[in-house]
Amino acid sequence: MSSSDLNDLLADYVAAAELTNAFGAGILSADGNGLRACAYAAAGWPVFPLRGKQPLTENGFHDASTDLVQIFKWWGVQHPGANIGWVPDWEKVMVLDLDRHAKGQDGQARYKQLTGTEARFAETMQVATGGDGIHLFYQRPPGQITGRILTERFGPGHGIDVRTNGYLVAPGSTHPDTLRDYVGLISEIAVMPYSLVRVLVEPERVVVPRTPSTYVGTSIADWFTQTATWESILEPHGWVLIGNDGNVPGARWRHPNATAPWSSIVDEHGQLHTFSPNTPFEPSEGRNSGRGLTRFKAYSIVNFDGDMTSAAIHLQEKKWELGL
Repeated sequence: MSSSDLNDLLADYVAAAELTNAFGAGILSADGNGLRACAYAAAGWPVFPLRGKQPLTENGFHDASTDLVQIFKWWGVQHPGANIGWVPDWEKVMVLDLDRHAKGQDGQARYKQLTGTEARFAETMQVATGGDGIHLFYQRPPGQITGRILTERFGPGHGIDVRTNGYLVAPGSTHPDTLRDYVGLISEIAVMPYSLVRVLVEPERVVVPRTPSTYVGTSIADWFTQTATWESILEPHGWVLIGNDGNVPGARWRHPNATAPWSSIVDEHGQLHTFSPNTPFEPSEGRNSGRGLTRFKAYSIVNFDGDMTSAAIHLQEKKWELGL
């Protein structure tokens, strides 16, 4: 092949990459893995050649590149038709590899169980691996990501592999065992639903000081107690504020079944003390006892019959949906 022919072919690759970058999923119908590799690189995803699933470069995925000239050399000269390895930006992306093991558990069934969805999969970027598996791409949530809770809940071999580093086999490649193609769509990568976050991200260990004074912590209970109002907790259940501000020390609240002028009072720490036996709250030992109800505990009582775990999960889901 003459240098002129090489230049023309390289120009074709670059043009294809520019076009497929502009039209997104069109890269999957482009002819040849060289074109696909250029398109992935043009979209900002470093690539490198594979034989099956094994790197053909000296340093493995560490050689992955978005340099179109380098990519042309790999697929146009050194390794024509090679499979494509790609390296996501792991600081921003994580992947769930849902496998179906012949003698193990079904990761795809586990995924549906965790998310409670009847849909095949969430609306996010995904790749069918050619080996009856699925790669689901999500925006990486903050915190330490592990599979520990998954293993504790379902045991080993649960079929959900949490990927936060290394490389993946890209669409257009052929599975070395089944000879089926990796197929997928390059699309928007979604925020992970909280039902998955709470089993993939290690919870923070928070020490709550045992004092009635106001403090700022990082648990969901602390967050809710610091940001919610007594109006938002009590008024939906028929309570009536006696006065103008239901959150200041001395604020009085009246239960809908009350026979007295007021049922509860807010102390100087923002906690609620109740003196009526007709409310769902236990009677207080006294306003100065330091044993009033926090907003979180009161919320869990009126909405979840005192089940603070369920209340915490519900509030964390709401917080996650709000992006807070």
